[in-house]
Amino acid sequence: MDMENIHLWVDGMEEALELSATLKNTAVFPKIQLLEVTASLAAIAVLQKHQALEVSAIMKVQLKVHQVAQALEVSLQIAQVCQASVFLLDLAVSQKVLQEAQALEVSALLMDMKVQ
Repeated sequence: MDMENIHLWVDGMEEALELSATLKNTAVFPKIQLLEVTASLAAIAVLQKHQALEVSAIMKVQLKVHQVAQALEVSLQIAQVCQASVFLLDLAVSQKVLQEAQALEVSALLMDMKVQ
């Protein structure tokens, strides 16, 4: 092989290597894009799952807050009923004490009348 043929052969090999690299890059590039898209879709799915969990947690907290508020309302109503009961009991005791006092006064007056 003479020098010119060697140069042609080397040039041909370089072109073949460049073409091979180009073909490999062309074949690899869509795979890389596919992997990037898959990774993006996976990240979106994880984000959606995370958001769904956050919404679920918020809803659970809101439900618990609502239940506690209802329990407090019931407790307040019970306290109001108890307060009214205490007031009525106090009123009844006061009335009974007043009646007993009046009865004692009448009794004392009757005894005074008998003594005189």
